[in-house]
Amino acid sequence: MLLPLNPQSAMDNVRENNKLFVELSQALSKDNLEFFNGVTSEAFFAVVLGTGDCIFVSKSAEQITGYSSAMLNPDFFTSIIHYHDKARVLRYYTRCVKGIISNLPQNQLKSIDLRIKHNQGHWIWITLRGVVVPKSAILPKEVFFGGIHDITKRKLEEISLKKALHSEAVSGNPDAGSSIDNPVNTRNFMTPREKEVLELIGKGYSSREIARMLFLSPHTVIKHRKNLLAKFKVKNTAQLICQASKSDWLN
Repeated sequence: MLLPLNPQSAMDNVRENNKLFVELSQALSKDNLEFFNGVTSEAFFAVVLGTGDCIFVSKSAEQITGYSSAMLNPDFFTSIIHYHDKARVLRYYTRCVKGIISNLPQNQLKSIDLRIKHNQGHWIWITLRGVVVPKSAILPKEVFFGGIHDITKRKLEEISLKKALHSEAVSGNPDAGSSIDNPVNTRNFMTPREKEVLELIGKGYSSREIARMLFLSPHTVIKHRKNLLAKFKVKNTAQLICQASKSDWLN
């Protein structure tokens, strides 16, 4: 595949078309990574699977995160992840970047939303998405090629809306809300895996898609889904998302 002449225009399309992101990743070589420095709306990186060596970080990473491209290696990036997101992202990091799982699917786009600490001290929301690029004649090692873009504005709007809906629900029902006697609001109400599954359900992923993203069997995901329905005392996915949002489990 020939790389487009206009990097920024191509990446604007990529955000609407993840298939194009995968196709562009297949054209990677050390000689054409410079192409991605022409994009300002998204930062790109390439990490060697197994070793975690970072072979490329685009210039726009500094614009998004406040840190220089040279600083943004996998270890440093891990250190600036929000503590509420760290366990979930570390599993993603381990499976994708470190290549711990030998049968990691290739050519399959994976994405995750998380918070990182900007160099100026405030937290920003980003979407991290990436794909495993198989080794070839022009790319001697398997590489995880990823991109990050700032979604802070959208996330804050979503959180504000959910809080407004929650407040409305609480004001209309004195028994609803965040009573300390309500087990839904206790820290150990869900297992870490159930929290992961719940977050992906809230984003609209199917059980089969969640299974692929978390490296589980569809049967296991369905079991987690049933457990969540039982714990939240609801009958379907729509009610689950609604109740989880009211209880602040979905941000």
